[in-house]
Amino acid sequence: METPASATIPKYLLNKFSLIDLDRCFEYFAVDLKAVKMREESITLKLYGDKDNIKKAIKGLYSLINSDYKKQAQIDAEPRKRVPNKIKNSLNENEETYRANYEKLADQYIQDCFTNNIKPHPEVVEGFVF
Repeated sequence: METPASATIPKYLLNKFSLIDLDRCFEYFAVDLKAVKMREESITLKLYGDKDNIKKAIKGLYSLINSDYKKQAQIDAEPRKRVPNKIKNSLNENEETYRANYEKLADQYIQDCFTNNIKPHPEVVEGFVF
């Protein structure tokens, strides 16, 4: 017997889910998602289908939410690679220092290309006169 039902779920649990994801989840359990009402702290889903299928669909949705949080916890728990100090310092330099370093490295690059008979990259060549 087809019955209407509603489920109110805290909004923070569904932050990463789109309406398409929700619809697919309920479609898998042969439940129709008829309406979605968003409030400040919760989302109300209006569902239509067999009573047992609705229960299974809600359990399926919560298992998707839990698996999503477990994946995020694994990502957060992975050790972060440290940024080498040389790169960290170069990111913090001002524009004048950046230009000076660029000019110096570009000069070395052009000289290496010239001595090894290699055609330099056009973006580097623009500022140099041969």
